[in-house]
Amino acid sequence: MVSSPLNLRIGVIGTAEMPSYLVDNLKLAGLNAVLIPWKRFSLYRYLPLVDVVVFIFPINKLRLIRTAKMLGKITIAKWIGSDVMFGLGERWNELKQVLRFIDIHISDAPLLDSELMSGGIRSFLIPIVPPDLRARPISLPDNFRLLTYIIKGKEEFYRAEVIGGVARRLKDVEFIVVEDGIVPNASSNVRHIGLVSRERMEAIYADTTAFIRLPTHDGISMSVLEALSYGRYVIRSIPFPACIYAVNEDEIVASIDGLRGVRDLNYEGLRFVEEVVSPTRLAGAWRALFKDLYSAISGDEEEVFELKKGIDVM
Repeated sequence: MVSSPLNLRIGVIGTAEMPSYLVDNLKLAGLNAVLIPWKRFSLYRYLPLVDVVVFIFPINKLRLIRTAKMLGKITIAKWIGSDVMFGLGERWNELKQVLRFIDIHISDAPLLDSELMSGGIRSFLIPIVPPDLRARPISLPDNFRLLTYIIKGKEEFYRAEVIGGVARRLKDVEFIVVEDGIVPNASSNVRHIGLVSRERMEAIYADTTAFIRLPTHDGISMSVLEALSYGRYVIRSIPFPACIYAVNEDEIVASIDGLRGVRDLNYEGLRFVEEVVSPTRLAGAWRALFKDLYSAISGDEEEVFELKKGIDVM
């Protein structure tokens, strides 16, 4: 039997940057977390060595989740965005299989929490954030420019056509597009700059007033947190703290026009980064969750959920 929650061995499984961020978040909380490499041999070699397994984007990991349960592990599903949309939609039958083997669900944003609840899935709301996230305000530029990003092959998801339509209506405003996606039929005020380093992104934020993010579905979004951390305004198609909510072209154009001439930083966004989603504050939520999990480890999952409201961070 593990002697304390700090001694629970936590393995994190997933791809891209999110698993590494989560391991860093858990370590900051003083928890014993390790990244399980996304390779078949490593996956099955590491599973017996941990007490708890966190699966990021769990819907496509049924075999691993089932194996973890067969080995007597506590299984946690970490929902971060489109996995919820797919799971409650076209992949519902797969999700039902996954749910049989999951002990606890953790969501990344208020929208995901409510969507999971609509499907009868109760979750804790604790986001994954970059371990170095902090407020780093930069003065707004003299020239009014806007920033967005679009990934190649996902232009429809990021609503690139809407960005293009807004740009054509506001030809006196420059729209800077990062990543490798393209705004179709772009007007001359749209500038594609492609993939850029994180170091260069700071200079780009220094040259822009607002960030536009208009996907059809979203989690907490690392790019939104990044923009808020620099004191930038964020126009977003998903309701979110410290952001301007706008969905259609008219609303987006009106939101942009409302920012013309603004000289003050988005102080609400800076406070949100410092007071709500800072890695240090979230460390307390992670510690509380695993402390309660440890207390209930030999009992009923309901005992953990009784403390849900005290753990959620948004």
